[in-house]
Amino acid sequence: MIGEYFSKVNAALIISPVINSFSIKREIKKELEGYIRIDAVLKNNDQLEIFLYVTVNENIKIEKYRVHWQDKNGKLIRRWDNAPHHRKIETFSTSHP
Repeated sequence: MIGEYFSKVNAALIISPVINSFSIKREIKKELEGYIRIDAVLKNNDQLEIFLYVTVNENIKIEKYRVHWQDKNGKLIRRWDNAPHHRKIETFSTSHP
């Protein structure tokens, strides 16, 4: 189930009109949990760093996520993060974007 979910994430990146390229930096798939780390370059050369940690019970649940968006010069544009130690970030949320 986790492998299928990560395949859907991969497919979404492939067909996205805003993604120029991406690479999966790390992917761990176990029976009941997994995580994936992706670096992507947008059409305008901005960069995304994406991390998802998921678990499975009856459905896939995104437990932790981090999306870091920066311009081509490395300047932060926006960050979404639900890690408890990042509660000070304006976009902190317990639900995913």
